[in-house]
Amino acid sequence: MEHLPASAQRLDQIQGAQHWDNVCTKLKNMVASGWPLNRRALPAQLQPYWQYHQDLLVAEGLLMKGDRLVIPTNMQQEILDVIHEGHQ
Repeated sequence: MEHLPASAQRLDQIQGAQHWDNVCTKLKNMVASGWPLNRRALPAQLQPYWQYHQDLLVAEGLLMKGDRLVIPTNMQQEILDVIHEGHQ
């Protein structure tokens, strides 16, 4: 995960948050077990992710969309704040 612009500590933090996030956990399970043939077969909370289902993967325990981290809901504001600090 050297290509990601985050420290090992931050990646561990995100991985832990993904573990406790219900949607991330279900998405990881879906990536591992395979997606249904259509969006309607998904639980309602996963249906918004159907459009990205071919791009989602798990790499070294982290849920990714292509080469980007999936940030759990409870960390999104914190990550946005960090990103915005870099632009000031």
